[in-house]
Amino acid sequence: MSNQNENSFNEIINERIIISKQIRGKFKKISTVIMGIEEKPEYLGSELKTKLGTGGTYKEGQIILQADHIEAFKTC
Repeated sequence: MSNQNENSFNEIINERIIISKQIRGKFKKISTVIMGIEEKPEYLGSELKTKLGTGGTYKEGQIILQADHIEAFKTC
């Protein structure tokens, strides 16, 4: 393995992504919150919303998807 590939691999390993299910908002709806994505989070949020067929937003360093999509996110 070349040194450049090892460095890229280590960067991916060191990135910690946290996925949680939370009850948010005025009407106590379930949301999936994804934190820790540092590279193009707005783009990833948009792609996830399209792929999962759900609404959501990106704010304060978090991708927030409407409803429980933890298992679906893990398989993406």
